[in-house]
Amino acid sequence: MNPNKNLNGSKDYFFLSFCGILLFLWFLLGLIDIELLFALLIIVCLELVLTYKTKKFGTKFLNITVSISAFLITVIFCELVLRYNYVSDFKLYPNPKLPVVSRHIPNRVLEDPACYGDLTPLIGDKSLGEKNYYKVKTDNLGFTNGRNISKKDTFDLIILGDSYSVTDYFRLDESLGSWPAIFQKQNDYGIMNLAMIGTGPWEQYINLLQELPHLNLRDNCTLLWCFFSGNDLDDHYGNTTILDEVPKSDAYQELRIRLENFREQSALKIMLLKIYTNELDNIKPDAVKVINALDLNNVMYYKPHIKNSKRSLNEIISHPNFDMLVQTIDAVNKIASGHSLNLKLLVFPSKAEVYSWMIEEKEPWTFKNDSLSFSTAIKQICYEYSIDFYDLTPYFKNISQEVYLKTGNLLYDRDGSHWNFLGHIATQNYIQAKILSNSSSYNDPYFLFSEKLDSLGEVILGEFE
Repeated sequence: MNPNKNLNGSKDYFFLSFCGILLFLWFLLGLIDIELLFALLIIVCLELVLTYKTKKFGTKFLNITVSISAFLITVIFCELVLRYNYVSDFKLYPNPKLPVVSRHIPNRVLEDPACYGDLTPLIGDKSLGEKNYYKVKTDNLGFTNGRNISKKDTFDLIILGDSYSVTDYFRLDESLGSWPAIFQKQNDYGIMNLAMIGTGPWEQYINLLQELPHLNLRDNCTLLWCFFSGNDLDDHYGNTTILDEVPKSDAYQELRIRLENFREQSALKIMLLKIYTNELDNIKPDAVKVINALDLNNVMYYKPHIKNSKRSLNEIISHPNFDMLVQTIDAVNKIASGHSLNLKLLVFPSKAEVYSWMIEEKEPWTFKNDSLSFSTAIKQICYEYSIDFYDLTPYFKNISQEVYLKTGNLLYDRDGSHWNFLGHIATQNYIQAKILSNSSSYNDPYFLFSEKLDSLGEVILGEFE
């Protein structure tokens, strides 16, 4: 018997088995689906059986198995390097323990150096949009606080809201940021930001319900709940029950969701999808209204927001979700009372409300007969439950003309429905002056913002040219 033949046979068995293990790692990393994994493992097993029965060992077969193993290892190495260093994934993933809500990937820097406003992809023509930088740092819970949250942290302010209230940045050095980022830099506050993109009031309520028992609150802690008039009434709503009654995952479901989330984060798959996904599939030009007004070209408005801005108060109250919205506000109010929180509700206006004159081709900066039905409805609910109510809409309308005259820009992205840096400065200024200030003399956001525009002047102009 040839000893070299037996040696080659042992190596063949080893590398074939090793290939099977590597293929399973591919599956765990999300590089292949379960069906392809089973098919490839069956091939490996058949090859093992055939090799054993035929005793056909040789250098050529050994080289093939070694080469396949080396390829599989190389791909795994590239996947791990890209996953934890280079590829940003803004996708939300189901919370393994409470899958009715979603989270970002914990402890990650999510960065997009060449993003556009949220309406540009719907138009399908990037030449009409504006390229921007966007950065988010997530905490250990999957929110955008940018640092790990520990049991020792104490908080003066809790923020609830959607994408208008997340902590994000518009520069690599983080010198420009959203209103929570600006507020954090300018104040010695302990802030817990529970805002999450794509969420409505009910999901925000669930997030509060889940996280609040684990937070150390200082005396007179404020719970600032930010509503968006554009779509909060149309978002998903569920029952306002205690946390024990919210559907949770058992041990098997939690493990399955964690595995699915991990697999969905495959960096190579994300990169390949970006390359091969047809951007035309996401184009919905009928959902966007494009306007040329003043000295601005291609100002984009989301048509559902335009439609919602024209709802009457009766249409708001008769909406199928209105009663559930009231129940959700009542539930959060009870939670706030039970934890001695100062609950304050703030309504953010849509771009279609602030610049309604542009959409309707009226004289610039005229706001006669504008509908503020959503704000009015929320104000009535707050009055009924003795909740402090604030509305950003009149303030934004009042400063919008000055912002344009001094900077040549709007308060919102020209190609999106969200605020630009000016909008975030204005919002932080209003919240600081009207909602969170303890000084009676510090209550004129209009004057303060006008001063800020004058002092920032050339810098602001430079940022948006």
